[in-house]
Amino acid sequence: MSSAFTTLAISGVVAVVIAAFLRQRGWSMSLPLIGAGFLLGIAPFGPNDVPDPEIILVAVLAPLVFGEALGSSYLDLRKVARPVFVLAIGLVIFSTFAVGFVGYWVAALPIAVAMALGAVLAPTDAVSVGTIAKRASLPRRLVSILEGESLVNDGTGLTALKVAIVAAIAGSITMGEVAIDFSLAVFVGVAVGLFSGWIMGRLLRHSHDLVPANSLIIVAPFLVYITAEAAQGSGILAIVVAGLFVAHRQNSEPGAAGRVQSAVVWRHLTFILQALAFFLIGLQLPEVLGRLKTSEVHTALILTGAVVITLIITRAVFVFAMVGVTRLAKSPVSRHATFGREAAVMAWAGARGPISGLAAFSIPLVTMVGDPFP
Repeated sequence: MSSAFTTLAISGVVAVVIAAFLRQRGWSMSLPLIGAGFLLGIAPFGPNDVPDPEIILVAVLAPLVFGEALGSSYLDLRKVARPVFVLAIGLVIFSTFAVGFVGYWVAALPIAVAMALGAVLAPTDAVSVGTIAKRASLPRRLVSILEGESLVNDGTGLTALKVAIVAAIAGSITMGEVAIDFSLAVFVGVAVGLFSGWIMGRLLRHSHDLVPANSLIIVAPFLVYITAEAAQGSGILAIVVAGLFVAHRQNSEPGAAGRVQSAVVWRHLTFILQALAFFLIGLQLPEVLGRLKTSEVHTALILTGAVVITLIITRAVFVFAMVGVTRLAKSPVSRHATFGREAAVMAWAGARGPISGLAAFSIPLVTMVGDPFP
């Protein structure tokens, strides 16, 4: 048995035990799990071989995003489609460029690498945002906007990350080529997602046994992701689209028992995967920090603070600008938009979660020819 597999298995068990303990007491599990992973990483008996980033990306991130999509309501998303897509696309691009500029200016990162940093941090976390929104007793419409944004921006943010990595490895690439690569990744990802969702919907509709039907849904995100990536598309975007398609078909057709069983299965899987994701982030920290030279620590701390401030400011500016333009346009959405509590909450609800941490795993350490990543 490989040491990487052993590390992944032990991490999963420890993460779930800690997460279960925290959940029973109503405590947030993100920071404690990251801290526990960090402590294991620096322990003398800690693991020496961390699982391959690509394996973690496919094994953890793909089903985690698919589970979030399955738990979403297509009808609710359609009602708030305009603000959701403005935030999920416009704000992601705005944040990516803003953080990229800060990374280039503060740490002298190459442009493409700085943009990759921005793309990693652009998506918000659906579970964290949804929990905050519901605890604050916000209107259902606002909750739908925040949850829809955090779901869709997973696809756009990670698609932007994929293009940024390609640009960084290529070394020299024009904005036109970046636009073509991004458009191709989006088009192929959406196409694969729609086709995969349609296939799954057909199979679920004609299945009379809940066991194989729900088993299919569990393994589907891996195949969808691999297929989209092989076709030069965005695997994460394909998973989001496929998950939304399947969720809509499950909610619009008979078979309540199957929906309930599927929801229970994915609720448990999401809990396990989130716990594992946070733990693995902490487990990687000692190695990442160990690569920093003494002279780079100061720059890294400054960059961290600058990026956090940038993310807060860019979200606030974008959200209030969006709400203001919406009101001035006197569109149907403007009847619901205010500059008061709802707009302020929307501006502040930019929590990042395990997906940003896992997305960082997809950044290669070396190029295909063996040279260090820029």
